[in-house]
Amino acid sequence: MPADETFCTLRFRGSFESAAITRHLGLVPTRTFDPGDLIGNGRSDRRFEHSGWFLESRHIVESHEIEEHLAWLLDQLEPGWHELAEILTPDIAADVDCFWSSIGTSGGPWIPPEAMARLGALGLPLLISFYYSEIEQ
Repeated sequence: MPADETFCTLRFRGSFESAAITRHLGLVPTRTFDPGDLIGNGRSDRRFEHSGWFLESRHIVESHEIEEHLAWLLDQLEPGWHELAEILTPDIAADVDCFWSSIGTSGGPWIPPEAMARLGALGLPLLISFYYSEIEQ
């Protein structure tokens, strides 16, 4: 079955200043948060205890193929990755999360060896989140 929606997100979570990730990578994130920022719409007054920095391919890459979303994300990340090495610590988790939804119950995304090698060279784990989409009648 074909994918209904696909995108990939580079994620950093942990103890850091989100603006530092932006400065070191030279990339504009899709969204960020820092400790003390309100969660959601603020009605509950809950606040984040850690930082988050996210760069997403959604609305940028027009494809249902994870390969194209990963390629775009890696193309953005690789030029500045060496800058990030100086601020990465055990208190910071970094990974790539791929969202993949399908209108069926078979099939799945294809991750080519080149993309896996690029992720491996950067030391980034890959997570694929699978979701089922209802068929519109």
